[in-house]
Amino acid sequence: MRTAVARARPGGGTGLGLAIAQQNILIHQGWIEIQSVAGQGSVFTVYLPV
Repeated sequence: MRTAVARARPGGGTGLGLAIAQQNILIHQGWIEIQSVAGQGSVFTVYLPV
């Protein structure tokens, strides 16, 4: 299996997950809220219309 080392970030992954999720949320006329505290982590809340 080949990995995209040149594109990978130090923590792993390519960093595309949030961008892809955001596009899907916007397509469905929703929004995403992000709360982040340095050194503690982040909370992502997704809102979609019912």
